[in-house]
Amino acid sequence: MKKVRIFIFIFALILAAPYVLQTRVLAAPLAQSGQAAAAQAVQPSALKIVAPKPNEKLAQTSVTVQYQQVSPASAAGTPTYELRLDNRDPVQTTDTSYTFNGLTPGSHDLIVQVVDANNVPISGTRSEVHFVVAGPATAAGTSSQSMMTPPTPPLQQPDLPNGGSSLPLLSVIGFGILVGGVISALRTRPLHK
Repeated sequence: MKKVRIFIFIFALILAAPYVLQTRVLAAPLAQSGQAAAAQAVQPSALKIVAPKPNEKLAQTSVTVQYQQVSPASAAGTPTYELRLDNRDPVQTTDTSYTFNGLTPGSHDLIVQVVDANNVPISGTRSEVHFVVAGPATAAGTSSQSMMTPPTPPLQQPDLPNGGSSLPLLSVIGFGILVGGVISALRTRPLHK
């Protein structure tokens, strides 16, 4: 019976290991981004976002981002720019402008930085801007029709737990309890010969 308990314990550890490692892997970039933000506050950026202007209010659901290098980056040749809009996947381009479409009304944060051939950001080339996309009522003028229309709800995230939440670990523990209960029930069951 002791071997079964050890097996269940090892099995539960094997199931829990990916979740524990995932939370540590997710925590490391957050700590590094905090350090990078502190380092950026100290040194001026070699990259400048020309458009949109900080806190600019846009009436359309698209934005054309324009940026330029103030001083040359340490990378040789044509620089590769990485653009991050809110939580969207980063976009990489060698052009000095890019258009994002399908923006929702509300505030947005944009980060532009130069990356090297390994997609690693080059120090001192990060630039950020915050802008606002006005809702349809503000962009088209206020009318009784637009005042009656409820705001569009934001896109829903999938109903999956956050990688840093305790739900995956609780699921593993619950599964271990279930397996332990089944084994216990089988053990106490009378044997038929």
